[in-house]
Amino acid sequence: MRPSLRTPGSPNTPHKTTTDPGKYQGSKVVKNSSSTNLNVSNSNVNNNKDSSSKVKVQEVNFTNMKGSPAFSETVKSFEQFKLLFGQSHPPLDKCKDAMEQLKLHMTKLMLESSNTPEEEKRCLLLAREILENGALLSIKTEDIPAFARYIAQLKTYYYDYSQKLVDSPSLLQWPLLGSNLLRLLASSKLDEFHTELELIPFEQYSNVYIKHAIQLEQFMMEGAYNKVIKSKHNIPDPLFTFFIDMLMNTVRDEIADCGEKAYEPMSIQESMKLLGFSNLEEFKSYASKRKWVITDSMDKGEIVSFDNREESKQIEIPAFKIIKQNLQYARELERIV
Repeated sequence: MRPSLRTPGSPNTPHKTTTDPGKYQGSKVVKNSSSTNLNVSNSNVNNNKDSSSKVKVQEVNFTNMKGSPAFSETVKSFEQFKLLFGQSHPPLDKCKDAMEQLKLHMTKLMLESSNTPEEEKRCLLLAREILENGALLSIKTEDIPAFARYIAQLKTYYYDYSQKLVDSPSLLQWPLLGSNLLRLLASSKLDEFHTELELIPFEQYSNVYIKHAIQLEQFMMEGAYNKVIKSKHNIPDPLFTFFIDMLMNTVRDEIADCGEKAYEPMSIQESMKLLGFSNLEEFKSYASKRKWVITDSMDKGEIVSFDNREESKQIEIPAFKIIKQNLQYARELERIV
């Protein structure tokens, strides 16, 4: 049985990340040199939440590493991608094309047999960082299916190859896995959310990136949508911004579903406050999508009518048919025994 999600820490208790030997600090990364002589400088995203801000990624110096021609060609292609993706306003279309070419080089590299464990490790590190950059690019382009594919591939390196890369931990592992949990939560895929959570070691539940997603899931299950909305201003990393915005839309839809059943026609001001809208035009566009009707009232001004509500239909349960089937199953079991 999986331990309770409520175990790790108090919501108000600060936690440090457990990514060692380095420490992920938003826009800064501090890392000691490892046995593979990897030079790490920046992390994935700076603290500016604007979508046009410069993307800073974890940099490992592969250019000084000796390898096969396929390795050198992959490193060269990777450096070209980083030059594009590291710009203040990266050309996303060109970045996507460069990533596609880079993945082809990576595939050819991984098909080659490694002569030594050190060569194999270099290839694994390079492939892991390429996929992590692909995941960051998919967030930047808001391509959710692509992000899910990158995470599915990265789990091989995070879990299956964890022993081979034990002295070279990824500084983006927990931010990306935490982002994936938020993606599943925002998509209302709670079964997949808990499946992914099972793969994460319990000691990492106190990791700030994982703990944030766990707390949001608890708030959703409790119906404490106000706490979910407040958490938008308290995210552990700007990397989460896109998925938090997705989650806000999910929460808004949940509130709207409940409001349709619970309220009679209400004023437009009350409706906007209930759903967290500050812009009238945005609210009217949302109401139009849900087929709500906005009319003028002499005493209340504009009111919102939930005319898309359907009368609850009585569901007929075939009780006698179910009883008959169960009795038949019981007779068959008696014969088998």
